[in-house]
Amino acid sequence: YFETTIQSHDTTNKLISCNTPSANLILGTLFSSGGDVKVSLTGTDETFVFSYEPVSEISGLSPNFIFAEDNVTIEITGTNFFFEDIALTKIILKSQDIEVQRSPSMINSTHMTVEYYENEFAPRSRVEVTVTFNGEE
Repeated sequence: YFETTIQSHDTTNKLISCNTPSANLILGTLFSSGGDVKVSLTGTDETFVFSYEPVSEISGLSPNFIFAEDNVTIEITGTNFFFEDIALTKIILKSQDIEVQRSPSMINSTHMTVEYYENEFAPRSRVEVTVTFNGEE
């Protein structure tokens, strides 16, 4: 088992928020795709069960730049991607004063992709590609 500190609680709705170690520290890879975790609180006889989703992490982006006329698949790699991550992930394409954002069009647990074929930029412009996840670069 592991111990953690309660970050916040709501006695009306019986909600407790706390940080947990990464999935691999709990029970090997049992929770690599989420699962239920049994929780007991010291000083009570109650046991609770909550759903655990491991933290999604981005480890790569390819390519880092494109040229304006290119039709290209931009790939984001990482771990523990969930369907909900599509809304939290944005590809940002930027050249000079123009910035365009796109959301991933396909996802599995380790890959998200964006198909880029529009041409909002000046011909042969070098376009920088970056990614944000949950508002952070």
